[in-house]
Amino acid sequence: MHSFVNPGGVKRHVLAIHKEFRGLGYASLIVPPSRSKTEQPGQDIEFLGRSWSFLFNGSQGDFTFCSGKTAESFLNRHNFDIIHFHNFGWHSFQILKKSKAVNVLSFHASFKTLPLVSRLFQSFINKNIDGIIAPSPLILKSFRDFYGPKVVIPNGVDLSQFFPPTPKSLVCGQAPNYLTILFLGRLEKRKGLIYLLRAYQLLKQKYFFLRLVIVGDGPERKKCEQFVKSRKLADVFFAGQASEEQAPPFYRSCDIFASPAIFGESFGMVLLEAMASGKPVVAFANDGYKQVIRGVGAEFLAELGNWQELAEKIEILINSEKKRNEMGQWGIEQAKKYSWEIIAQETLLFYEKAVEYREKKRFLFK
Repeated sequence: MHSFVNPGGVKRHVLAIHKEFRGLGYASLIVPPSRSKTEQPGQDIEFLGRSWSFLFNGSQGDFTFCSGKTAESFLNRHNFDIIHFHNFGWHSFQILKKSKAVNVLSFHASFKTLPLVSRLFQSFINKNIDGIIAPSPLILKSFRDFYGPKVVIPNGVDLSQFFPPTPKSLVCGQAPNYLTILFLGRLEKRKGLIYLLRAYQLLKQKYFFLRLVIVGDGPERKKCEQFVKSRKLADVFFAGQASEEQAPPFYRSCDIFASPAIFGESFGMVLLEAMASGKPVVAFANDGYKQVIRGVGAEFLAELGNWQELAEKIEILINSEKKRNEMGQWGIEQAKKYSWEIIAQETLLFYEKAVEYREKKRFLFK
């Protein structure tokens, strides 16, 4: 899986599932690659291999490496029953070659690269993987040639962190009479912050009481800050990176949550977090987000890259407190379906299917 240095959806998913498993009495160990020799593992975390970051496909990726001898020694020492991979790196090959456990793969990758990965490693995956989990049907479709059990299990949300919503928090020197739009995510090309800034520029000309709070960091930050400066946009605050513990107050501080990601979203955990906080969500209609925002909520999905339509969707909510409350309540009810308790139970049930398939597979790959 990925390095644990930077925040992200995969990291939150792994930590949340681990917490649920431990609460149910299962022994669980998180095994990421380390980014540096000085990096310290946390509780129930043990490093295996190394990771180097690189920019790819408008996002940040990880190149991971682990020698076969190191992987074999590690596996012999722990004797796992189940190994659950989250995405796939070079060190995954080394582990799978030596693994005697039941091997389950969750793939959180973007749609652009996934079909290629699936085709290139189809034979290896069929031979070494005993079950595949995807957060959405679109991702699962890329593994249609996988012989074993497959299932859609979405990402989840920690309702105890966000629900029930607490009184509105004040962040970034907020004045109570301002209406706040929040962006929370990595500042990289695929997250589409520049489109939200263009929409905000349009809206700010009509609504002086608007403010935009941007939580996150990344390679696009300088470009976005320069856009704000060159357009002389007022009341835009770059709050920097926030940890998982620091995020809830930012959600509570806003009136509208906006997520203008243009591609590469397999699901959209930030949407669930905003919904669990009782906040209306406006976003671009990328394939991943359409799996989460359905029914009534789909009214506030704008065409990909169309920042004028994004502004129109936000404007509806600016002008109607009633609509903001209605969509916030809708979001709370939807988020309840994605509690980590439910997601963990579904994952455990799938492990049982993978164990059964492992027994049958001995006759398929001799």
